[in-house]
Amino acid sequence: MKFSNGCWMNQEGYEIKAPQEVYDVRKTKEEATLYGPFQKIHHPGMTLDGGMMTVTVSAPMDDVIRVHSVHHIGGVDRGPHFSLNAQKGSFHIDDNEDEIRFQSGKLSLVVDKNDWNLTFARAGEQLTKSEKQGLSYIVDDAGQPFVREQLSIDVGEYVYGLVSGLRHL
Repeated sequence: MKFSNGCWMNQEGYEIKAPQEVYDVRKTKEEATLYGPFQKIHHPGMTLDGGMMTVTVSAPMDDVIRVHSVHHIGGVDRGPHFSLNAQKGSFHIDDNEDEIRFQSGKLSLVVDKNDWNLTFARAGEQLTKSEKQGLSYIVDDAGQPFVREQLSIDVGEYVYGLVSGLRHL
């Protein structure tokens, strides 16, 4: 679906919200969960009513990085469900003040914590990028929710392995 008019204007009838920063990170040995509020948080009171995306990053196998984005976890799980041939991949997380770097084999994902964008690279060469506002939670005038991800790719390039499963509450 098209939710915008060009690059700068939203189409009438849609409210589009996007993560503005990485507010918090929860890490385990297998994954990291990023919390991206729809507004910059300047004081704790701003965390109460703004909404956010929750993004979980993991590595189901070497040279693969899984990015799972949700808004409002919960509700009835209506599928679809796909079985994955996932092994335990090597997964390393470096976290500093400005960015978080995830590494799985030769594949890396760098998340800019201050300006919410994601860059995917293999052996140091950029493959694609999710620019600011690329990941968005969208609601139309009828209350129908959508999640959008825009990746920077060239004409003739393909992306494999995308799965969508928006849950309706």
